[in-house]
Amino acid sequence: MIDVLDTGPEGYGLLLAAPGAGALLAAFGLAALGRVGRPRTAILATLLAFAATLAGFAVSRELPLALLLLCGTGASQTWLAAIGQTVLQLRAPSELRGRVIALNTTATIGLSSLGGLSAGLLASAVGAPEAVLFSAVATAILGSALVMSLPALNRT
Repeated sequence: MIDVLDTGPEGYGLLLAAPGAGALLAAFGLAALGRVGRPRTAILATLLAFAATLAGFAVSRELPLALLLLCGTGASQTWLAAIGQTVLQLRAPSELRGRVIALNTTATIGLSSLGGLSAGLLASAVGAPEAVLFSAVATAILGSALVMSLPALNRT
């Protein structure tokens, strides 16, 4: 993406920092907001926001816009993780809560690494912007299907 955005080491540093800045702002915003109603709606909205900002980043060719969109990915990813973890902890039986959270953490870390490997292979074949765009579309489609299929999200 550095070549696509025609930026040097300073721009690369900003690109790496932007999702973190968005995540920090989102964490404070979510803490100030407090309770989020309708878990399915909240999770689906943040999932789609993440996919949309990631897709926007994939097609952006200007550094300021790319930074803003990456801020959005960090923010939406933080909201998605926080809401998802909250729902998971509230829905898991007390005697299984630790195991459920451990399994979720292991799956999240493992799937993230697997996704990074597959995205890297795809980027080598078709280019980085196209691989990021494909990942955004896949996230929107597969994530939405998963969220809509989870019966535990029916309760508030």
